[in-house]
Amino acid sequence: LAKIISKANNLKNISISLPNIISGTKVIPELLQSDCNSEKIAQEVIKLFCNQNAINEQLSIFKKVHEVMSVDKKPERAASDIISGYL
Repeated sequence: LAKIISKANNLKNISISLPNIISGTKVIPELLQSDCNSEKIAQEVIKLFCNQNAINEQLSIFKKVHEVMSVDKKPERAASDIISGYL
């Protein structure tokens, strides 16, 4: 029973949004299942809009995520190069 409870608690810390996964942070609130309702969404939006530091931090993390995901060549060429490496 302890293992099941431990695994269930660990699931709460898993991110599903790409920016959160890449940054290793909770830059985007993830409101899932019963947490995804108008009241909780409004709370998160108000919390963000009322805090300039949070806005700046979010923008900074988004910039870092963009840098991590950007490539110097067209995506189709990058994909082709990756696939070619396996052939």
